[in-house]
Amino acid sequence: MMVTESNIDEEIEIAWKERTNNLRKSYYIALSLLEEAETVGYQKGIAGACKVLGYCYWRFSDYASSLSFSLRAIEIYQKLKDKEGEADALNSVGAVYMFQKEHQKRLACNLECLRLRTEIKDLEGVASTQNNIGETYLEMGDLENAIKWLNIGLKNPHADPTNIAWLNYNLGRIYNIKKKVALALDYLYKALNISQQINYQVLVSESLLEIADIYLKDDYTNKALEAIEKALHTAEDIGAKEYIEKSYLLLSNIHEKKKNYKKALLFYKKYSKIHAELFNEKTEQQIKDIYYQYKINKVNRTIDIERLKSKELKKAYDKIELQKKVIELKNEEFVDSVTYARKIQRAFLQNPIIDNKKEYKTFLVFKPKDIVSGDFYWLGKYENYLYIVVGDCTGHGVPGAFLTMLGITHINEILSHNSTILPNKIIEILREKIINDIAQTESHRDGMDISIARINLTDLSVDWAGAKNPLWIIRKGSNKIEVITGDKQSVCYTEEPEPFTNHRMKLSKDDIIYLFTDGINDQFGGEKGKKLGRKRFKEILLKHKDKPMIEQKSHLVFEYENWKGSQEQVDDMCILGYKL
Repeated sequence: MMVTESNIDEEIEIAWKERTNNLRKSYYIALSLLEEAETVGYQKGIAGACKVLGYCYWRFSDYASSLSFSLRAIEIYQKLKDKEGEADALNSVGAVYMFQKEHQKRLACNLECLRLRTEIKDLEGVASTQNNIGETYLEMGDLENAIKWLNIGLKNPHADPTNIAWLNYNLGRIYNIKKKVALALDYLYKALNISQQINYQVLVSESLLEIADIYLKDDYTNKALEAIEKALHTAEDIGAKEYIEKSYLLLSNIHEKKKNYKKALLFYKKYSKIHAELFNEKTEQQIKDIYYQYKINKVNRTIDIERLKSKELKKAYDKIELQKKVIELKNEEFVDSVTYARKIQRAFLQNPIIDNKKEYKTFLVFKPKDIVSGDFYWLGKYENYLYIVVGDCTGHGVPGAFLTMLGITHINEILSHNSTILPNKIIEILREKIINDIAQTESHRDGMDISIARINLTDLSVDWAGAKNPLWIIRKGSNKIEVITGDKQSVCYTEEPEPFTNHRMKLSKDDIIYLFTDGINDQFGGEKGKKLGRKRFKEILLKHKDKPMIEQKSHLVFEYENWKGSQEQVDDMCILGYKL
């Protein structure tokens, strides 16, 4: 079934709603949608998936990833002028600041969120933000302002059950601090009951832990133990490390009170281990690095805009704008035609995750420089073999796109006649067909660089051949990339054509192969405007090699965009990873 923008929008809405009662389901839906939205270049879909992932990673206590995805969502939403989406993603950024105990920064996020939601009349969202502001004041120790904002939220007629549950929970925390036990338990049990009714697992866990803390202080150890065990079970079920950590610490305290020192030590060790994972210098530095790079990119864009606005360029700029409008009018019909051509090209390009939705064995990064692409990818299963192809045709845009369709058509034809043919033979036949198709001569050498792998799905042996493009392999447990170099000739007219080389290798389950064009390596960016290069590309792949393939793709795209910053994309880009 063809993926449409409306399909993606509907699924993102489901994932966003699902986050409160089934965090893992929300997470996996968003990962899949990010893959689909990026494949078709749908910016709103990319932002929506990143927004959901930013929230999920926050709840999973992976704060660096949460910040990465949330900032990416905000950047796209700002370009789209989607204030609702921007406000939602901004909440997750504020949550990361809460983790860092940078309460003034979180308050600034809260107030900006309140402004956005008030402006678009998102009344339920306003109630949620009122709770967040109250919670921030609570974390700052300003209980007076915290109570004020939380009560404003409770009186808000537009507060939904989720908001009401949070407001009661935070008021319960405040009265626990004030040692007004009866009042604290009243608010906390209200929060717990509402959370259970709406199946809001995150808040069920939080409410139970706060209730357990009160019982423990009053020496009701059995009641405290019962509440903590329920909280821990819920936290483990949704993968919320922050609440698992709290549960272990409280369990250690309980067993210490019961003079069961062996169990107390056991749970304290568990607490210490997960605490070290959550709070370490590396995590905090990752968060700072991500935000720093984001700010640099924003500053660079601002400088570019201000330069255009300078007085010296004002007249030239106005003239260029007038010429631009004339050109746009003249080319409107042409652009419409090319846009339709993109639909035709996309129909030729198969979805690489179509046969492995459950396992996510592949990831695809496909980013054309223009409306249509000179890069292409192709996957096909014939008998017991899976063929994977990534190609880079001469040029980009319309000429390159025509060549991609010729290439895909011929590959289909070649395999229809010989379903077990070796990759090097496919390239040799493809070269003959391309030369004949466009009557190539010594002065006319359009063609393609290509990489073709044939995977034996039974014994995991791989045959591979490449025209200029390489094959990269990361074997399971290895910290190095194995490089197989392609032949130094393209698929085009050559005075003295040489046979292409077939490389055979034995791989194992969970080894990963990467086929790609040179678009990512040639991208200018970074602080000095240099090419990203193969060394940096390898470092990115190795850094994320142990993550699921769909997550590898998300991190790769994020790091590429950070590197590119405000620079123009220099070439089409296609990267396809496959995990055996």
